[in-house]
Amino acid sequence: MRKFKLLLISVLFPCMCMGEGAYHEDNEFIIRAGFTGSHLRYKDNIGGTVNVSYIPFEINSCGIGWNANITKTKDYYSISPLGATATLLTFLGYTVSSEMDSWIRTVLFCMAAESMGLYIPIGENFELQPYWSLLRLSKWQKEKILITGAFGLAATVYIKKFSITAYGEYSYGYGNSDWWGETLSNVFTDAEDTYYNRYEKPCTPFKGWIYGVTLGFSFNL
Repeated sequence: MRKFKLLLISVLFPCMCMGEGAYHEDNEFIIRAGFTGSHLRYKDNIGGTVNVSYIPFEINSCGIGWNANITKTKDYYSISPLGATATLLTFLGYTVSSEMDSWIRTVLFCMAAESMGLYIPIGENFELQPYWSLLRLSKWQKEKILITGAFGLAATVYIKKFSITAYGEYSYGYGNSDWWGETLSNVFTDAEDTYYNRYEKPCTPFKGWIYGVTLGFSFNL
Protein backbone atom coordinates (compact mmCIF):
# COMPACT_ATOMS: atom_id res chain seq x y z
CA MET A 1 0.00 0.00 0.00
CA ARG A 2 2.84 2.39 0.85
CA LYS A 3 4.57 1.70 -2.48
CA PHE A 4 1.28 2.35 -4.29
CA LYS A 5 0.92 5.76 -2.59
CA LEU A 6 4.47 6.73 -3.50
CA LEU A 7 3.87 5.67 -7.09
CA LEU A 8 0.62 7.66 -7.22
CA ILE A 9 2.33 10.78 -5.91
CA SER A 10 5.22 10.41 -8.35
CA VAL A 11 2.75 10.21 -11.26
CA LEU A 12 0.25 12.89 -10.19
CA PHE A 13 2.76 15.53 -9.07
CA PRO A 14 4.37 16.08 -12.51
CA CYS A 15 0.94 16.01 -14.17
CA MET A 16 -0.40 18.69 -11.82
CA CYS A 17 2.64 20.84 -12.41
CA MET A 18 2.47 20.76 -16.19
CA GLY A 19 -0.58 23.05 -16.40
CA GLU A 20 -0.48 26.79 -16.88
CA GLY A 21 -0.99 28.67 -13.64
CA ALA A 22 0.43 31.17 -11.21
CA TYR A 23 4.00 31.87 -12.31
CA HIS A 24 6.95 32.50 -10.01
CA GLU A 25 10.20 33.98 -11.18
CA ASP A 26 13.49 32.56 -9.96
CA ASN A 27 14.72 34.02 -6.66
CA GLU A 28 11.31 35.41 -5.75
CA PHE A 29 10.45 36.58 -2.24
CA ILE A 30 6.93 36.78 -0.82
CA ILE A 31 6.20 38.66 2.41
CA ARG A 32 2.88 37.80 4.08
CA ALA A 33 1.26 39.16 7.24
CA GLY A 34 -2.16 38.68 8.74
CA PHE A 35 -4.49 37.06 11.23
CA THR A 36 -4.03 33.64 12.81
CA GLY A 37 -6.32 31.58 15.03
CA SER A 38 -5.77 28.28 16.76
CA HIS A 39 -7.70 25.47 18.37
CA LEU A 40 -5.02 23.85 20.51
CA ARG A 41 -5.07 21.41 23.43
CA TYR A 42 -5.34 23.87 26.30
CA LYS A 43 -6.99 26.95 24.86
CA ASP A 44 -8.12 28.72 21.69
CA ASN A 45 -6.04 31.72 20.62
CA ILE A 46 -6.01 34.55 18.11
CA GLY A 47 -3.07 36.69 17.10
CA GLY A 48 -0.84 37.77 14.25
CA THR A 49 1.61 36.02 11.94
CA VAL A 50 4.37 37.09 9.56
CA ASN A 51 5.75 34.77 6.91
CA VAL A 52 8.59 35.30 4.42
CA SER A 53 8.88 32.78 1.58
CA TYR A 54 11.77 32.39 -0.82
CA ILE A 55 11.30 30.54 -4.12
CA PRO A 56 14.70 29.83 -5.71
CA PHE A 57 13.42 27.92 -8.74
CA GLU A 58 10.57 26.01 -10.38
CA ILE A 59 10.25 22.43 -11.63
CA ASN A 60 7.62 21.86 -14.33
CA SER A 61 5.88 25.14 -13.35
CA CYS A 62 5.77 24.10 -9.67
CA GLY A 63 7.66 26.38 -7.32
CA ILE A 64 9.77 24.94 -4.52
CA GLY A 65 10.58 27.28 -1.68
CA TRP A 66 11.29 27.67 1.98
CA ASN A 67 9.57 29.67 4.68
CA ALA A 68 10.45 31.83 7.65
CA ASN A 69 7.55 32.24 10.04
CA ILE A 70 6.88 33.95 13.34
CA THR A 71 3.52 33.83 15.12
CA LYS A 72 2.48 35.68 18.27
CA THR A 73 -0.79 35.31 20.17
CA LYS A 74 -1.92 36.08 23.71
CA ASP A 75 -0.70 32.75 25.12
CA TYR A 76 2.17 31.66 22.89
CA TYR A 77 4.70 32.51 20.23
CA SER A 78 6.37 30.32 17.64
CA ILE A 79 9.27 30.73 15.20
CA SER A 80 11.02 28.51 12.65
CA PRO A 81 14.72 29.27 13.36
CA LEU A 82 16.46 27.42 10.53
CA GLY A 83 14.01 28.61 7.89
CA ALA A 84 14.27 32.18 9.20
CA THR A 85 18.09 32.08 9.24
CA ALA A 86 18.32 30.62 5.73
CA THR A 87 15.86 33.18 4.34
CA LEU A 88 17.60 36.11 6.03
CA LEU A 89 21.05 35.03 4.81
CA THR A 90 19.69 34.58 1.28
CA PHE A 91 18.08 38.03 1.32
CA LEU A 92 21.29 39.66 2.60
CA GLY A 93 23.36 37.72 0.10
CA TYR A 94 21.34 38.92 -2.90
CA THR A 95 21.33 42.52 -1.68
CA VAL A 96 25.15 42.44 -1.72
CA SER A 97 25.61 40.48 -4.95
CA SER A 98 23.32 39.28 -7.76
CA GLU A 99 25.14 35.93 -7.84
CA MET A 100 25.59 33.35 -5.10
CA ASP A 101 28.01 30.42 -5.09
CA SER A 102 26.34 27.05 -5.63
CA TRP A 103 27.81 25.55 -2.45
CA ILE A 104 26.37 28.40 -0.38
CA ARG A 105 22.94 27.85 -1.93
CA THR A 106 23.25 24.13 -1.16
CA VAL A 107 24.02 24.83 2.51
CA LEU A 108 21.10 27.25 2.80
CA PHE A 109 18.80 24.77 1.03
CA CYS A 110 19.75 22.05 3.55
CA MET A 111 19.15 24.43 6.46
CA ALA A 112 15.74 25.41 5.13
CA ALA A 113 14.62 21.84 4.38
CA GLU A 114 12.89 21.73 7.76
CA SER A 115 10.45 24.45 6.65
CA MET A 116 9.53 24.14 2.98
CA GLY A 117 6.56 24.06 0.65
CA LEU A 118 5.45 23.30 -2.89
CA TYR A 119 3.66 25.91 -5.03
CA ILE A 120 1.27 23.99 -7.27
CA PRO A 121 -0.54 26.07 -9.93
CA ILE A 122 -4.24 25.29 -10.29
CA GLY A 123 -5.47 28.26 -12.31
CA GLU A 124 -4.12 31.39 -13.91
CA ASN A 125 -3.98 33.28 -10.61
CA PHE A 126 -4.54 30.50 -8.08
CA GLU A 127 -2.34 27.87 -6.49
CA LEU A 128 -2.23 25.35 -3.64
CA GLN A 129 0.74 25.11 -1.31
CA PRO A 130 1.25 21.97 0.80
CA TYR A 131 4.00 22.70 3.31
CA TRP A 132 5.74 21.40 6.40
CA SER A 133 7.66 22.88 9.32
CA LEU A 134 9.51 20.23 11.30
CA LEU A 135 11.52 22.33 13.75
CA ARG A 136 9.73 25.22 15.41
CA LEU A 137 10.65 26.82 18.70
CA SER A 138 7.40 27.44 20.57
CA LYS A 139 6.65 28.84 24.03
CA TRP A 140 3.33 28.62 25.85
CA GLN A 141 2.84 31.26 28.57
CA LYS A 142 5.49 30.66 31.27
CA GLU A 143 6.39 27.12 30.24
CA LYS A 144 9.74 26.13 28.75
CA ILE A 145 10.46 26.56 25.06
CA LEU A 146 9.36 23.41 23.25
CA ILE A 147 10.21 21.94 19.85
CA THR A 148 7.08 21.57 17.71
CA GLY A 149 6.19 20.90 14.10
CA ALA A 150 3.32 21.25 11.65
CA PHE A 151 1.97 20.07 8.30
CA GLY A 152 -0.37 22.38 6.41
CA LEU A 153 -2.08 23.43 3.21
CA ALA A 154 -2.45 26.98 1.91
CA ALA A 155 -4.50 28.40 -0.98
CA THR A 156 -3.42 31.65 -2.61
CA VAL A 157 -5.04 34.05 -5.07
CA TYR A 158 -2.63 36.39 -6.86
CA ILE A 159 -3.47 39.89 -8.09
CA LYS A 160 -0.31 40.98 -9.90
CA LYS A 161 2.31 41.43 -7.14
CA PHE A 162 -0.24 41.13 -4.33
CA SER A 163 -1.82 37.98 -2.93
CA ILE A 164 -4.40 36.71 -0.46
CA THR A 165 -3.68 33.42 1.30
CA ALA A 166 -5.85 31.22 3.51
CA TYR A 167 -4.16 28.36 5.33
CA GLY A 168 -4.73 25.59 7.82
CA GLU A 169 -2.22 23.31 9.52
CA TYR A 170 -2.01 20.53 12.08
CA SER A 171 0.43 21.33 14.88
CA TYR A 172 2.10 18.75 17.10
CA GLY A 173 4.86 18.50 19.70
CA TYR A 174 7.74 16.15 20.33
CA GLY A 175 7.30 16.00 24.12
CA ASN A 176 9.19 18.12 26.62
CA SER A 177 12.78 17.60 27.78
CA ASP A 178 11.81 16.48 31.31
CA TRP A 179 9.58 13.69 30.01
CA TRP A 180 12.18 12.47 27.51
CA GLY A 181 14.87 12.49 30.24
CA GLU A 182 12.77 10.45 32.66
CA THR A 183 11.56 8.07 29.97
CA LEU A 184 15.08 7.30 28.79
CA SER A 185 16.43 6.96 32.32
CA ASN A 186 13.64 4.50 33.20
CA VAL A 187 14.96 2.14 30.53
CA PHE A 188 17.87 1.34 32.83
CA THR A 189 15.93 1.29 36.11
CA ASP A 190 12.94 -0.46 37.63
CA ALA A 191 11.04 2.78 38.12
CA GLU A 192 7.28 2.43 37.91
CA ASP A 193 5.59 3.87 34.83
CA THR A 194 3.01 6.10 36.47
CA TYR A 195 0.14 8.03 34.94
CA TYR A 196 2.11 11.22 35.53
CA ASN A 197 5.17 10.00 33.62
CA ARG A 198 3.27 8.43 30.73
CA TYR A 199 0.45 10.86 30.13
CA GLU A 200 0.66 14.32 31.67
CA LYS A 201 4.23 15.23 30.73
CA PRO A 202 4.04 14.43 27.02
CA CYS A 203 0.92 16.57 26.61
CA THR A 204 2.26 19.45 24.57
CA PRO A 205 -0.02 22.50 24.51
CA PHE A 206 0.66 22.87 20.78
CA LYS A 207 -1.30 19.83 19.60
CA GLY A 208 -4.24 20.92 17.45
CA TRP A 209 -5.23 23.07 14.50
CA ILE A 210 -3.93 26.47 13.42
CA TYR A 211 -5.51 28.57 10.66
CA GLY A 212 -5.42 32.08 9.29
CA VAL A 213 -5.59 34.59 6.44
CA THR A 214 -2.72 36.76 5.21
CA LEU A 215 -2.04 39.48 2.66
CA GLY A 216 1.17 39.19 0.67
CA PHE A 217 3.51 41.09 -1.63
CA SER A 218 5.97 39.49 -4.09
CA PHE A 219 9.26 40.95 -5.30
CA ASN A 220 12.61 39.93 -6.80
CA LEU A 221 16.05 41.16 -5.92
